[in-house]
Amino acid sequence: MKVINEAIKLVLKIYYRKTTGLKGENMTINGRIFVKNPKRIKIGKNCVFNDAVVLNGRGGINIGDNCHISTGAKLHTGYLNKNREHRAGSINIGKNVWVASGAVISHDVVIGDNCNIYANSVVTHNIPKNSNVAGIPARIIK
Repeated sequence: MKVINEAIKLVLKIYYRKTTGLKGENMTINGRIFVKNPKRIKIGKNCVFNDAVVLNGRGGINIGDNCHISTGAKLHTGYLNKNREHRAGSINIGKNVWVASGAVISHDVVIGDNCNIYANSVVTHNIPKNSNVAGIPARIIK
């Protein structure tokens, strides 16, 4: 039974890499996720992505080691400027970051190591390391 389970995990890993284009050592994808511009997305070791995650890598996304991106979280690098022109900015996420269900991370944001982004938060500015943030827009909480 253990051999069968390991074989299934290997087949799923190959399937997810081919269908999403994502590459990350020991990466886990639980369910279907939407990926745009996978060549501009870099993923660290041991990252987990749950169902319905959206990764729009147009401006580039860098995700550090041991990050968990929960169900329905969205990372959007594209935006419209004041003249309604399409632009893109990067998203950089440090190590050991948890992005909870429904959270949105906007363009030009850096999230430090060891942060928690709580459910349904909207991150529009940089978050220092070791922070917990919540709200719309996301603010540091104690």
